[in-house]
Amino acid sequence: MNERPAYYAILTAKIRYDRNLKANEKLIYAEITALANKEGYCHASNKYFSDLYDVTPQTVSSWISHLEKLGYIQVQIIRKNNQIVQRRIYLKNINDKQEAPPIKKNLNTYKEKSEEGIKKNLKGNITSTNNTSINNIKEIKKKDDVAKRDPIPYSKIINYLNQKTGAHYRDNSKATQRLIKARWNEGFKPEDFKKVIDIKTYEWLNDANMCKYLRPETLFGTKFEGYLNEQRPYKGQSPHKEQTTDWEHKQAKPVDPQKLAELQKQWEQFKTQQESS
Repeated sequence: MNERPAYYAILTAKIRYDRNLKANEKLIYAEITALANKEGYCHASNKYFSDLYDVTPQTVSSWISHLEKLGYIQVQIIRKNNQIVQRRIYLKNINDKQEAPPIKKNLNTYKEKSEEGIKKNLKGNITSTNNTSINNIKEIKKKDDVAKRDPIPYSKIINYLNQKTGAHYRDNSKATQRLIKARWNEGFKPEDFKKVIDIKTYEWLNDANMCKYLRPETLFGTKFEGYLNEQRPYKGQSPHKEQTTDWEHKQAKPVDPQKLAELQKQWEQFKTQQESS
């Protein structure tokens, strides 16, 4: 047996976590599953395994004997004229924790049962792998769908900043996009970016020393949340106009028409008296 199998190997959890097995015993078990996939049993010799793993045939024999002792495989020796012509290694159904059926004289019957067991094991492992892959694909697709439904509005944010400041920042700048994306991933939304721009332009735009900081690296950096929670100016309030007091906002009450007519009458009487004197 000179060629190496192209089939994949199987290493179940029961084998992987069995503390009674050596690492190389687990490895040769996986190799046996690959070889048995073709015909329902593995007929590789100890020399084949020893050449494959660069160990002695005696070492391989001890690994196989230990696997058989622990009930993971079953070895059958095929003789012809009292001469050993082949060794067949069958896998036991370890998933169900049941022993494989005893070897019968009718080799074809045993082979069919062994192949059926292997196919069953393979199907279970493939189904498990496929389910995991499908779940991973669904998760990736779900994230992609969220990203498509809620893309980061780089242009909208930068255009608003340019509109408020008269600047010409580019929305395709990688550095600017990294800053916006970092805040976006923290859960901030477009209205939060707009609010920070409003607050800081109100505070800095007409300040000769601070207006230079109306830039993406300052506004959308690590202090973003702090800026967002600063007190927002009143709508329409000028940055250089002091807030008026309460009494300045009070409106005069409308004059009673009857009182107004009486006041006009008194005024006419006063004028007549002044003219007569």
